[in-house]
Amino acid sequence: MPDEIKGLTLVEVLVVAFIWLIVIAALFMVLNIGYFSNDISSTKMDLQSEVRRVIDCIIKDVRQAVSWEMANNNPSVNYIKFRQVEGVDTSTGDIEFSSNYIEYIYDANLSKITRRLLYSNGEVIQSMEFNNIIKAPFSTRDPTNGEIVPLESETLLNSRKLIVEISGQRQVRGTLNIDFTLKGEIKIRNGG
Repeated sequence: MPDEIKGLTLVEVLVVAFIWLIVIAALFMVLNIGYFSNDISSTKMDLQSEVRRVIDCIIKDVRQAVSWEMANNNPSVNYIKFRQVEGVDTSTGDIEFSSNYIEYIYDANLSKITRRLLYSNGEVIQSMEFNNIIKAPFSTRDPTNGEIVPLESETLLNSRKLIVEISGQRQVRGTLNIDFTLKGEIKIRNGG
């Protein structure tokens, strides 16, 4: 009959709507996974950059130190303080030190390392903070057996090695922890 109206049944319309709903949900999931993956990559790169920046700064400073100078300032797993060598007096052979101190302090409660440049009276000249650090960074080697031990004056004087291990951590979207660790061992000059 020519007067018949052709169209879609309710079931056909529901099936098409259901298929579109599945396609849209799949696209949403793919986009969400892509954004989450991008957040992970970005967070990981930022964390790696921060950890590298901290360890490079510490290593650069400590290479200009003398073991007994650092040992005289009560080093620990959370703290080092020293003056940098500026040269040697050619007439006497004595080491010439900077008049300022460099100090690194690890604060576990705030998950940060603070680098401070100090006048000899303790007044702060400059301060820099490195965040997201989750572990005390300083240790040394036991000179008798070579094992890594907590940093203390006597062991540092005997081993003349500072081990710096920077462990950083950040969260992605409040659910996933990203960790990154770098370790360096610095032979400190004896200076004597």
